[in-house]
Amino acid sequence: MNARHALQAVTFVLVSALFSGCLEIETTTILRPDGSLKRTVVIKGDSASISGGSFTVPIDTTWSREIRKVEERKFELTASKDFVDAQELNRQTHGIPGKTLGFTVSVEERFEWFTTLITYRETLHRFNPIDEVPISEYISQSEIDRFIQHEVLKEPFASSGDSLSLDDAGDRYEEWNKRNVFAAYYGIFHEGVRKLNDPDLTSAYVESQKDTLFSVFSEIDEDQPEKQRRAFESLLKRKTSVDRVYELQGNEFDRLANDLEFVKEVTTNSYLNSVVMPGLIVDTNAPTLEGNRASWKDYTNIAFVQNFDMWVVSQVINWWAIVLTGAIVLGGLSLLIIAAIRRKQNGSA
Repeated sequence: MNARHALQAVTFVLVSALFSGCLEIETTTILRPDGSLKRTVVIKGDSASISGGSFTVPIDTTWSREIRKVEERKFELTASKDFVDAQELNRQTHGIPGKTLGFTVSVEERFEWFTTLITYRETLHRFNPIDEVPISEYISQSEIDRFIQHEVLKEPFASSGDSLSLDDAGDRYEEWNKRNVFAAYYGIFHEGVRKLNDPDLTSAYVESQKDTLFSVFSEIDEDQPEKQRRAFESLLKRKTSVDRVYELQGNEFDRLANDLEFVKEVTTNSYLNSVVMPGLIVDTNAPTLEGNRASWKDYTNIAFVQNFDMWVVSQVINWWAIVLTGAIVLGGLSLLIIAAIRRKQNGSA
C-alpha cells in the first residue's frame, strides 16, 4: 500500500467522497448570552437528493425550510430552528440509529465576577452500527488519538515517524473493517445454520470453512449481496441448504444491508460544523477560528469508530459587575472622604 492509499484508509472513509449524489452539509449553531440557541443546517446536492427529504442529520418538519437553486443541477436546502436551551436542542439531535447521526450538546457557565466563562460542547456519537470485532485488536487508542490530532484537528506532525505510523495503522484499519463486517455477516449465516439444523450443513462444517469464506468475502464489495451469497453457495457446496439459510435469515440480512447503506450514506457526504459563541473565544479544539466562530471539518471520519467531542470556551465580560464594583469602590471612597472631613471639622472645633 502506498502512502496516499494508506492515508485514505486511515481516514476511516469506506467509499469515495465523489460518489454520485453526495451532499454537502453545513451546520451552524448560534449560542446566545441567555443560553438559547439557533441551529441552521444548509444542505447542498442534486434536486433528487434535496427533494427526497431524508438526510443523515436530524432535522424534521418542525424546522423552517427553504430550497433554492444554486447551480444548473445543484440545489440548496436551508433548515433552521430556535431552541430555548441545550436540553431542548438535544431532544431534536439525539438521532435515530441507522437513519441519522446523533449529537449531544451541553452548555456550562462559570461565573468569575468580572467575567463568565461559557463552555459549549457538542458530541457526535459513534454511528457505525456494526461492532463485532473490537478495533482495539488492530489499532491502539493512542493511534486513534494521533489520527484525531493530525487529520481532524489539523495539528502538524511532530516527526516523519508520526506520519509513517498512520500509514501502518491504515493497513490494520482495513483489515479490522473487513473482519468486522464479515463477522456480522457470518454471525447471521451461522445462526441460520443452527436454526435450520440440517445434517447436510452442520455448524461444525461451516466453522471449518470460516477462514476460506472470509478470504473470498473480503474481496467482494459490500453492496453486492448476490455475489456474497453465490460465494457462500460455491464454497460450502450445499446450495439447497445454503438457500434455505438465506430464506430463514432474510430479515437479518436485510437489516445488515440497511446498516451498511446508512454507513455508506454518511461517509459519502461532506460535513462542516460551526458554533458562534457570545464573547471572546479563549480556548477550543476547533482547527479553524474566525472571530467568535469555531469550525470543524471531516469530524465524521473519527465518529465511525468512537464518539468525537467538539468544544469551545468563550469569555463574556460582566459589565454590570464592573459597574457595581466601581459604584461600591466610589461609595467607599466617598464615605472615607466624608469621615475624614468630619474628623477635621471636629478637630478644628
